[in-house]
Amino acid sequence: MRTFIVIFLLLILNSCDKKQLDYGHYLSWYESGDNPLKKMQVMGDIEFGCTLLTPDYFRARDMASGETNEVKDQDSSEYFKMDIRIKDHSVEPLHFKVSSEQESFERLNYFVSSIKDDVNLVVGLDTFSCLLHHYERVYHAGNAIRLLFVFDHLKEKGNRKIVLDDKVFGSGKILFNFSETDINSIPILKD
Repeated sequence: MRTFIVIFLLLILNSCDKKQLDYGHYLSWYESGDNPLKKMQVMGDIEFGCTLLTPDYFRARDMASGETNEVKDQDSSEYFKMDIRIKDHSVEPLHFKVSSEQESFERLNYFVSSIKDDVNLVVGLDTFSCLLHHYERVYHAGNAIRLLFVFDHLKEKGNRKIVLDDKVFGSGKILFNFSETDINSIPILKD
């Protein structure tokens, strides 16, 4: 019984430390540079950005748009958004240093159908394959390619690492590290 009381008090104290934000401030925090869940790697002329998306992020986004989609906290899937763009934003990544229109179409086909085979999530000593992904061209954000990766049935706590084996731009393996401290610093969304 004593152990239960100690654990209960620790949970209460831990939850008191977290900021509670309404949906507008929550979304602003998510998009800000203060968000430790946003990671960036620059490899030559290419910027790779990766953000861990929580169920509260999806809930806040739905609240902002007036939608009432139900996102369950019990959902053990993990979502990561990746943006790929050219550093100077001068050209779409699909057309960067290509020799023909055919090569642009091959890149597009890769991002639409095959990239999920080259992305993994590492948690501790376990490596998880991408369950599914979604490709989105983002015209209003500096000619970026936006990808959403979903990894399913994860209950493990601890550091997360997204590993992208870049086969399009020749950057090799790109790592995005999300520490447990980063993950635990996420504010709480007010209902």
